[in-house]
Amino acid sequence: MLSLMIIGGGSAGFAAAIKANELGTRVTMINAGLPIGGTCVNVGCIPSKTLIRAGETLYRASHHHFKGIQTKGCFNNFKAVTKQKQKLVDLPLYMSL
Repeated sequence: MLSLMIIGGGSAGFAAAIKANELGTRVTMINAGLPIGGTCVNVGCIPSKTLIRAGETLYRASHHHFKGIQTKGCFNNFKAVTKQKQKLVDLPLYMSL
């Protein structure tokens, strides 16, 4: 069995580790700093897109053209939204590596 050493656990290193693992290669990853996944997964792309999507959902619910539907009084709980975002970030996606 071949082995692969990856330096850095950012999105590129993470993707390489997953692909190598799928191909049956033993993978060793050396990572410092953020948890595996790097900036994008932990504090960048994924968390920000989750919050953007929550905002879009609230906006669309309250800005529509259906006269028979009223959305006044929508419940807004930002603490619950950020908790859901963190739960997504904390998913153990790399446990099988």
